[in-house]
Amino acid sequence: MAVSVGFIGVGNMGNPMAGNVLKSGFPMTVFDKNPKAMENLLQGGAKGVGSPREVVERSEVVMTCLPASPDVEALYLDAGGLVDLARPDTILIDLSSVLPSTPRKIGAAGQGARRALPGGPGERRRERGEGAPRWR
Repeated sequence: MAVSVGFIGVGNMGNPMAGNVLKSGFPMTVFDKNPKAMENLLQGGAKGVGSPREVVERSEVVMTCLPASPDVEALYLDAGGLVDLARPDTILIDLSSVLPSTPRKIGAAGQGARRALPGGPGERRRERGEGAPRWR
């Protein structure tokens, strides 16, 4: 059986990413504050729901793609957010363009909740003492 995938935030950036996951054959549950943003994904076979909570409840892997750091932090860290809602075996992946501090805050909260959440780009390299990544 295929892994169930949830996608929260299917606007300009998230929609094509979610579409590619859906085309790969994964059962998908989607949510966006703007219902029109989900239409093409629903036509492609995704299941639309009315809240992030429903996405987490139905998915083994949850991907998010939101406009900015405050949006991501609120979704993950507010009371009843993704860190609180996710089961210990749920994989949470944020694909948003955010400040470097955002994934660190989420990662720290996840550790406190006994969830394994990855840090931002280069986080693993810094842990190994290799410094920040070099972008070309």
